[in-house]
Amino acid sequence: MRVQFALDKACNPDDSAFYSFLFVLSQKIGAEFQERIRVSVTIGANMIDRAEKLVKEGLSESQVTYLSGPVTARAKKLPVGTERDPKLDKLITGVFSH
Repeated sequence: MRVQFALDKACNPDDSAFYSFLFVLSQKIGAEFQERIRVSVTIGANMIDRAEKLVKEGLSESQVTYLSGPVTARAKKLPVGTERDPKLDKLITGVFSH
């Protein structure tokens, strides 16, 4: 398995910023990785400061452990091709609490 994540910053029409957290789980089949799960979660305005801190400082060891632990465990249980899962969305935003 391979886990990838990214934090993207974009602007709303009113020029206010928002962030979106992308989580991708891929599985090695033969010699290549094939994407199983791709979930993008928009980060709420109440977490903008935490998202900006993550951009500046990178992931902490505890955040990496959290993403590779409970978040990945949940993603592995989902059907291939899943793009939305409320429980996974909640777990992903939990990275800002670690």
